[in-house]
Amino acid sequence: GSLWHNRFAMSPNLKSDKMRIVLDWSKRPRDLDAHLIKKNMDNKEVYHISFHDMKRHQDKARLDIDDKNGEGPETITIIDLDSSASYHYFVHDYSNKNSRRSKDLSESKAHVSIYDSRGLVRSFSVPYDEQGVIWDVFEIHQGAIVPTNTLKNEF
Repeated sequence: GSLWHNRFAMSPNLKSDKMRIVLDWSKRPRDLDAHLIKKNMDNKEVYHISFHDMKRHQDKARLDIDDKNGEGPETITIIDLDSSASYHYFVHDYSNKNSRRSKDLSESKAHVSIYDSRGLVRSFSVPYDEQGVIWDVFEIHQGAIVPTNTLKNEF
């Protein structure tokens, strides 16, 4: 008598020093955007991958898919993870970008999966019943994934 809705992402096998980050969510909000910022050892921004700038050739990182009509996925692939750099991954609720009191992102059932050469290495679910249009998901320092997993309105 129950209907179950299961979501899952499949990622091809990756070679070492590669990482894939997959974002999926429900039908609402329609447009969530994945962002990845790389900073060097001096904490200066090297690049910011998003729908504005989908490819960077320094370490061949790219936004593979930009979904605009709900459910995702949005996928970012880093082909050569730089262990001397830091990375910051967050999700922006573009559909509600001007609504600071929105809970749509929190109620979107958004989920982030991180894959490397071992397969699925980490996953995160958006915090529920909170206001905010930015989901600060995680950072990577010296190759280690550091969870942040908070909602806010400013980056």
